[in-house]
Amino acid sequence: MNLKHIFLFTLSVLHVGSEESPEQCSKDDLSCTKEQKKQGVMVDESLYNSYEKKDITSREDFLIREELDHIDQIKSEKPDLAMNLVKRLLKDHPESPRALYTQALLYKILYSKLSTENKSIGKIEYLVKMLDNVKQIMKMHRSRVPTLLYTTAAELGLNISNNLAERDTTIEISKELVYGDRREEFNAEDSEFYFQTLLDQTFFSGDFEATKKLVIERTENVTYPSINMRLLMAMMTRIEEKNNIENDPFKRYNEALVEQTAPSDQEEKDELFLYSMELDKELRKLDKIEYVNIMYDLLAEMKYYPSRYQRTTTHVHGLTARPIWTKEQSEYKEKLDELENNWEKIRDEAINLVTVTPPENVTYGERSLNKNRKWKQYIFHGFGQESFPDSMCALAPTTCALLKDFPYATQCPLGTIKFSVIEPGAYIQPHVGGVNAKLRVHLPLVVPKPNITETANMARMLVAAEHEVTWEEGKVVIFDDSFEHEVWNETSEPRIILIVDVIHPDMTEKQFAELNSMFKFQKDASDDGAMAVHVDNMGPK
Repeated sequence: MNLKHIFLFTLSVLHVGSEESPEQCSKDDLSCTKEQKKQGVMVDESLYNSYEKKDITSREDFLIREELDHIDQIKSEKPDLAMNLVKRLLKDHPESPRALYTQALLYKILYSKLSTENKSIGKIEYLVKMLDNVKQIMKMHRSRVPTLLYTTAAELGLNISNNLAERDTTIEISKELVYGDRREEFNAEDSEFYFQTLLDQTFFSGDFEATKKLVIERTENVTYPSINMRLLMAMMTRIEEKNNIENDPFKRYNEALVEQTAPSDQEEKDELFLYSMELDKELRKLDKIEYVNIMYDLLAEMKYYPSRYQRTTTHVHGLTARPIWTKEQSEYKEKLDELENNWEKIRDEAINLVTVTPPENVTYGERSLNKNRKWKQYIFHGFGQESFPDSMCALAPTTCALLKDFPYATQCPLGTIKFSVIEPGAYIQPHVGGVNAKLRVHLPLVVPKPNITETANMARMLVAAEHEVTWEEGKVVIFDDSFEHEVWNETSEPRIILIVDVIHPDMTEKQFAELNSMFKFQKDASDDGAMAVHVDNMGPK
């Protein structure tokens, strides 16, 4: 799978390889092709060929390049002025592909500046109009739209139509890229990206027959279909089996299906990891949780993951797998009792630290799980950061004294110690820790008390889809975060807990040493902190 496919479900524009526009015909050249004559514009070819934006500028647009370049220069800082200028330009040049594309980008910029409340209205005002511009560009004769401009506009259309949940439009654009008369202009990587987009969107639409037909057509002369295609075919088989067999008490297991679908090497394992994450994200958006479960059941049957809900990317064998643990089972009862006995002091320190910490020093939870930025973390240890910094310990001396010399936490592979704040209205989407070598301890410090319109379970966590956790202040909760879990705070107050990761009690010294050498922390470009990166690769071990 190419990297472009990873970013299909985000609002990004991916620039791809270019191809020069056809050479302009001389007015006296009788051998000039019909396509070339359609341009009908005489320009200074030496100037045109040396123009830095030639790859996105037709010969017609070259004549208005100064206006277009000026709009490009000011569009980020002065989008309203740029929009007025491009509208004026389009009155005189209504079929200028570059002006239409620039206007589409301006619609995107103006939409991004809207408040959250106004974005639902802005989708119609800006994003739908952006799509109209893209469609207009794609309908133009190929001689009038340079390849780079065509593909960049098309990919913008794919992203916007996906954002608008306009699946029919996404499929329409994808089909044009895969089967249209410009398909020979694209390199192999781009062509594969466009086909995978069409395949995925057809699958998400629920048209399994069309999805199968695409796979069959694509693999007609191929010995072995890609791992993505094999997974989709297996999922559709399972879904259809489930739909066709009512009240069947027996679990489906088709050994041949599993063997044919399973990844053949580490490269396919890595590809399967990325692709299954994409499918998970999109299927949850469509509320197709049953399809998500079928996919993870298949992956478990392939021995890719231990089970549907425990999805480790690095799995230490021989460790007890249990979603919820007691203090006695964890073997850390003495230390956990000590934390509980001091919970009020820890709570007061947490409230003070959260209050005085400036926003720039807050680490937010992973953006893909925490879109509304309501999950905040105040990190004492882990994520490659300085452990128990003096600035934090000055504000939380009891917390630091209780934990900084507790080796089962401070030496826990990929472990962290932090205050975690979930703001009112937050929802943390289903996720897994990825490594089964640790247990996660929650010490609830501030648990929202339901008002007259709220219930106790409006602040809750669900582990492995069936273990509902509601917190009680001062009473620890222990769970294995390699099992899928999700968190809600539907109350009107924040929830604050102390999180302490501890080494799994079944870990041997040898396993501990091996696991510690596997990972390093890498700084994230965003404000989400550092992330753990496997030294070798990303697929399950």
